[in-house]
Amino acid sequence: MIRYHDLPNWCATALIILMMVVGCNETNTRSSTQGPLNAMPAPLTPAQGASSNGTTTSAALRARLEWAISIAERIPSPSFDRDRARMREAIVEAALARGWLDAARDAARGTQGWRRGEAQVAVATALDAAGRSQEADGLVAETMTLDSTQWPDWARARVQAACAAYRIAKGDDGLAMELLRGPDAALAGGVQVARTAVLPPEHLVDQERMFERAIATKNFDLAKTGIDGQFALLRRWKDQPADLERVLAATASAIKGLPIDLQVRYECDLALLLDSLGRGKDALAALSRGAYLAESTQFLPEDVIPVGVRVAIAQWRLGLREEARSQSDSLTRTYDSLESNIVDMKRATSLRALAELRATLGETDAARALYARALDAALLNPNSRPRADDICMVVCSMATAGVEPDARLCATLDATGARLGAPW
Repeated sequence: MIRYHDLPNWCATALIILMMVVGCNETNTRSSTQGPLNAMPAPLTPAQGASSNGTTTSAALRARLEWAISIAERIPSPSFDRDRARMREAIVEAALARGWLDAARDAARGTQGWRRGEAQVAVATALDAAGRSQEADGLVAETMTLDSTQWPDWARARVQAACAAYRIAKGDDGLAMELLRGPDAALAGGVQVARTAVLPPEHLVDQERMFERAIATKNFDLAKTGIDGQFALLRRWKDQPADLERVLAATASAIKGLPIDLQVRYECDLALLLDSLGRGKDALAALSRGAYLAESTQFLPEDVIPVGVRVAIAQWRLGLREEARSQSDSLTRTYDSLESNIVDMKRATSLRALAELRATLGETDAARALYARALDAALLNPNSRPRADDICMVVCSMATAGVEPDARLCATLDATGARLGAPW
């Protein structure tokens, strides 16, 4: 199994990194008819299983998301600037999940540090997909002019890679290569994943080999990027059964090398992708593998529920409604039995996950009750900084899942927010 600290021979790793960077110059031809930057499946989110399609607006929910920004801004600066930026970025992601592009853009621009750059590129990608390309291009151009002198080298490289991936999707390899001349060429792997969505078919075999070599290094980051690339290839090969079968077999094998929680995530995402490609039997096989791993692995108490929820949401989205409901009830009982063994400051994470699952199943009242429990759990921490994090994440979760707060939940949110103060 690949672990975070497994390091292959440095020469092999350097070769893969170089290959990924040079790959951007292998061809100047590309297809303008292929999918967008996010052609690979997005990570599984509760909103995708809920009734919302991301376009329905809710004044109450939008107001709460704006309120969450005020909670994040109460976290003291500069002592906890990193935490403030992390919360702001989570708010951006929640706004994007609802399709509130203007709100997401404004929240991104108010984010501090390198996370502003990443958030703005994410918003730009959504704007471009919504047909607001000129605005999207301008936002990426703005990102490239941000003052990054105080950012760590790795953070600057992450933002450069995000901008490069956006430009690749727009057909501008030249500018992408300029952006990739930063201090951390390893991030070029993510750009190659984006590039896979737009390359002409005759170059896809080269991409496939590249991703296989990245996985073979057994370096965690490179291997994960390689699997992301294989997901992109599966979508491209949907009309080529022989090629799809080959990449599918390689993908299933590569997933086995990841930490177990990531194996569950990738198997669930693979199941959803295969279902979207009309490969129902293969989708159920991938989901079965993920479910088995989730049930047979002894996770830390705080990880049991989030991992199980991922499986249940995938079951629901694949039409296994009874299985999903049974899993939901089982996970609720499991949390009750594990609660005393979960560190106080981590209980809200499991409760949020359960709330998202209930929302996916259409059980809105049960979801609200679980969000209220998550806020109660947040108050167990004597320090306000982690409590502010929990409040923001509850609101972001509600927005993503499409759960509008009722009067009781609003009162609980307000009361929890009012109790923030020293010590932080």
